[in-house]
Amino acid sequence: MLRKTLSALFPCLLFATMPAVAQTANCTFTFFQLPAPQYNRTLPSGINRYGNVVGTGQGHDGGQGMIRYSNGTFKSLLAPNSIATFFNRRNASGVTVGDWVDSNQKVHGAVYANGTWRTVDYPGGSRTELTGINVYGTIVGFYLGSDNNYHGFKLKDGKFSAIQVPGSRWTIAMSISDTGVIVGYWDTATTASRGFILKNGVYASYEDPKDNGNGTYFDDVNASGTIVGGYFPNENPQGFIFKNGVFEDVVVPGSIETNASGINGYGYITGEVFLSSGSNGYIGKCQ
Repeated sequence: MLRKTLSALFPCLLFATMPAVAQTANCTFTFFQLPAPQYNRTLPSGINRYGNVVGTGQGHDGGQGMIRYSNGTFKSLLAPNSIATFFNRRNASGVTVGDWVDSNQKVHGAVYANGTWRTVDYPGGSRTELTGINVYGTIVGFYLGSDNNYHGFKLKDGKFSAIQVPGSRWTIAMSISDTGVIVGYWDTATTASRGFILKNGVYASYEDPKDNGNGTYFDDVNASGTIVGGYFPNENPQGFIFKNGVFEDVVVPGSIETNASGINGYGYITGEVFLSSGSNGYIGKCQ
């Protein structure tokens, strides 16, 4: 997944860069790892209200969509005719969104539910990724346009609408909550990425105060408005929880890096952490 003229759907847009402060979260963690040697990385992306985690098992032959159920069992899946499949988010109804890669290396959006696959391609886009879905089935994602830039979109009732931060080059929509709040990140040709929140037609932009100008991104948001994402203090990303204007780093003791990619309505988070045993997935509960 990437780290990177508005739609008529949002006719009255305001935009602001918001101040924020940083702290470290107090968390407890449960770790899991896909079986080696088939997989060398465990990459969780989302967690639904039932504690089921979705993401990707990365192996030497590509990636497979992963579901880790709350009882600790796993399922790995490839979309039909795909050489790699990636899962990004799963809603409370068990519908999973992500993307798959065909034999020509083209990336298509994927919806998986009850053993059935559906492909979604943004009209005219050369690459489509689905990154979020809420309980009502509204999907967000992004596509690669003819201008060779990435643009966000919302897909509701079969209709696409644009998500584009004013003045941005890239806008990556990453998640939509059950209350309709959309988060993601954006950049310009001369600035690093910044997280954004789109609520009631208004964009707000945020930077982690510790990102040293290297970029901040928002990955997921729950119905309470709590966000997880990350920033780049150096070459390794650092995950955070963002709530009420406060950034709290998510840090596993002894880790090389800790990413925070998904959050559910009960405040449980998930992501990837590098420990001495290698790449691990985790589920965390933070106070």
